[in-house]
Amino acid sequence: MIIAACTDDRMVEDIARDAAKGNHHVFGEWYNVFDSDIPDLRPTEDLFIVAHGAAFGDEGQPVIGSKGDDFYLTARDLNKNLTILPEGYSGGVYVYACLSATPGAGGLSFVEIL
Repeated sequence: MIIAACTDDRMVEDIARDAAKGNHHVFGEWYNVFDSDIPDLRPTEDLFIVAHGAAFGDEGQPVIGSKGDDFYLTARDLNKNLTILPEGYSGGVYVYACLSATPGAGGLSFVEIL
């Protein structure tokens, strides 16, 4: 599954849509972050997240989300609200967002915290 975690940039949606269409066997279906019909992942299904990213958000933590509006997620917020992960989940989680691997103020990146 691939999720576009951005609310203000069609390019991010296009990346998710094109990935799902062009490599459906890898990415599966795509969804917007606030879609109400996002199904639970299968226990070994990989999750791909596409968004804008910044090394420093509020509290000096790295964030992903939107470029122009006030929507962003810390890794803690994403993990808390990512209710599609089944118990015993063992798939991979991949984040495609600028600076998501760049350390924030605490020395850890978004992907390391997630």
